[in-house]
Amino acid sequence: MDLGHAHLFLNHIPIIGSVILFFFFLFSLFKKRESLIRISLWFFVCTALVLIPVYFTGEPAEEMAFTIPGITEETVQPHESAALISLIIMEVIGAASLMTVLIFKKEKKIPMWLGYSLAVLSIIYLGSIGLTANLGGEIRHTEIKTEKTITN
Repeated sequence: MDLGHAHLFLNHIPIIGSVILFFFFLFSLFKKRESLIRISLWFFVCTALVLIPVYFTGEPAEEMAFTIPGITEETVQPHESAALISLIIMEVIGAASLMTVLIFKKEKKIPMWLGYSLAVLSIIYLGSIGLTANLGGEIRHTEIKTEKTITN
């Protein structure tokens, strides 16, 4: 398996995992269970770490894709741009989560406003990663392309 294959394999982890993690985090906030909130924050950190190799294996995957007839820079560029935005958002969430668990040690309760702020950022991230995944899928799966992307 080369880095292009690694990209195709790894990219599903932060997509599917983030959806599950988001609902787990909302549940922990709703129940106000400090231990579950902390577990969620650590998973945000892990997701941010996993997203780094996903992003940086994108270039080898792009080179692999260029060997397929009909795939050009114009085909890949929207996915690449959306991926960078998703990476930045998730790295901010991961860094904020790490700082939160380190600053608010076991004896200090995590303020709910901080949890809600991370939940809002998570919603933004889910929209961003959803768009990134869709644009990535459109590179090879022409059946999911919208009329707008077909005519461009």
